Amino acid sequence: MHGAVYLLLGSVAARATSQPLQLLFGFGDGPLDRLASVGVLIAAAVCWVAITGMPPGAPGHWRNQIAALVFAAHVVWIAAGLAVYAILAMWLAIVGGGSASVPADTLGTVVLTGLSLTLAWAGTQWRKPELVWLLYGFMALGIYKLATRDFVNEHNLPLVVSLLCYGGALIVLPRLLREKNAA
Repeated sequence: MHGAVYLLLGSVAARATSQPLQLLFGFGDGPLDRLASVGVLIAAAVCWVAITGMPPGAPGHWRNQIAALVFAAHVVWIAAGLAVYAILAMWLAIVGGGSASVPADTLGTVVLTGLSLTLAWAGTQWRKPELVWLLYGFMALGIYKLATRDFVNEHNLPLVVSLLCYGGALIVLPRLLREKNAA
């Protein structure tokens, strides 16, 4: 549990936690430091794998689940920021031009819903409940983003793409989670 708190504090100090906020919601300014984000992502992933590898009946099982939830949330949150950054960089390299031509808010919604679907699949296939718990948080974050950023900043086709992705995820997610119960 202490490791989860220390990693979270170190990530906040290195601004790796706030960079996805800047990319997804436009909060904050300043340069993006991908190296710190990648370092925190790797450290959190290694810690998550180590904690989830412990047997379920071990002492302190609930503490391990809470720490696994914190590490998994950190991994997914930083992965969301890095995915948006990488896709925006590829978009600008292919299309060229200014950032005004990039539907950044739609891209963020697509990444959040894609990560939610990935969490649902991985949580059910690997039998990791913390990933399913995160799924609900990321879907709530996606609807907040849709309401506060996409409806305000995107128009026409980008807004339709955002709504289709989020609505499609709402249709597919119960089916993915139902497969868990059937298995």
